[in-house]
Amino acid sequence: MSGRGEGAARLCLIGPPGAGKTSVGRALAALLGWDFVDTDELVAAGTGESPEDLFVDRGEAAYLERQAGLVRGLLATPPAAPQVVALGSAAPLEEATARLIDPARTVFLDVGDQEGIRRAGLDAPHPALGFAPRALWRIQMAARRPRYAALAAHRVVTDGRAPADVARDLATLVKQAGRTGGER
Repeated sequence: MSGRGEGAARLCLIGPPGAGKTSVGRALAALLGWDFVDTDELVAAGTGESPEDLFVDRGEAAYLERQAGLVRGLLATPPAAPQVVALGSAAPLEEATARLIDPARTVFLDVGDQEGIRRAGLDAPHPALGFAPRALWRIQMAARRPRYAALAAHRVVTDGRAPADVARDLATLVKQAGRTGGER
């Protein structure tokens, strides 16, 4: 996983909600002895609100603007120590952020629609919401998957797999690529 830029190694995980970016990222960071950063947690720490509350209370535009600013700041700064970064699912869609994502250091964690819908908690009917969340999921993923794939050197499908198993596979990939320099 060679890539551009100075500083310690950084591996970004991108993909749809429910793909396992956070759970796989934490497990991978632990296996490698690297730091772990979850951009949704950065949003929460920076605003005092969960990403879900920020989205609902202030709207999608405010959430995406806040997320984009934090992610761009993170990615524009070379890490002092090796890190695994779980990017929020919408982060790679923003052009300025996408330009900072190094495909050679990025993995697209993908999940099929049925599994992703289940993991995201959208598998139960929500008639009171006035829209069809499963249909919205499918529409969003049809639009987003090509973007995720274009920004990552590797794609790993997580359907039916435990986060620890996916993390072990990714740790092997990282080690084979010789990017464990600075390992702690």
